[in-house]
Amino acid sequence: MTEVEATTVDRKDENDKIQLEVTNLINTKRSSGKMSSNITPKVNVLEEAAAVKAAKDEAELWMKMEDDDDNDMIMISDHDDDDAEKEKYSRTQPMVKRQRKIDSNTEIMKKEEDDIPSDAWLMKGLIVKVLNKDLCNGKYYKSKGEIRKVLSPYVCHVKILKSGDILELDQTDLQTVTPANGRTIQVVLGQYKYQFGVLKSVDPTTGSCTIILVGDKTDKEVILRPDDICKV
Repeated sequence: MTEVEATTVDRKDENDKIQLEVTNLINTKRSSGKMSSNITPKVNVLEEAAAVKAAKDEAELWMKMEDDDDNDMIMISDHDDDDAEKEKYSRTQPMVKRQRKIDSNTEIMKKEEDDIPSDAWLMKGLIVKVLNKDLCNGKYYKSKGEIRKVLSPYVCHVKILKSGDILELDQTDLQTVTPANGRTIQVVLGQYKYQFGVLKSVDPTTGSCTIILVGDKTDKEVILRPDDICKV
C-alpha cells in the first residue's frame, strides 16, 4: 500500500492567497505511457452510435419502401388478374355461344339425317351429273353441276358448272360422280353415310372403290361401291 504524504503550504504572510496548480492527470499519464490505449474519447463513441442509428434508420426506410412496392405489385397483380379474367371471359363467351350453337345445329342435323330415307343421297356440295335427256331437249345431258340446296330428300337445286344455270332436279335425274384417285369424296349411301374420305383406288374389274375415311382419331380404309360415294 502506498503511503500518503500530507501537503504543506508555505506562506510568507498569512493574508497571502493560496494558489494550487492542478496537473492534468490524463495528459500526464498519456505522456508517461501509464494510461491505457484502450480508452476511447467519449465523443467518438457518440459519433459511432449516431452513425449506427443513421444506418439502422436508413435500412428500416429501405425495408419500408420495399414493403410498399410489394403491396403495390400485389395490388397491380390482382388488378391484372381481374382484367385477364374479364378479357378471357369476353373472349370465351362468343366461343361458348358458337359451340352451343354448333352442338344445337349438330343435334338438329342428326335428327334430320335420321328422318331421311336410307336411299336418299342428295347432299349439299356434291358434284353430280345430269342424266335426264328430256330436260330442255337434252341441253344439260351429262352436264356436271354442284348441289347448292336440298329442298327435300329427293329434290334439290343444282348449279351447272359451265353455264351457271340453276335447275331444280329430282334425284332420279342425277348420278354420282367418281373423282380421280387422291381426291376428296363423301359417302352418300350405306354404313358410312355422310362421312368424308379420300379415293385411294378403283378396281378396274369390279369398279369397287378403296376409300380412306378421315376420322377424328384414326383413318380407316374401306371398300365401297361407286354409287356409295360422290365427288365434292
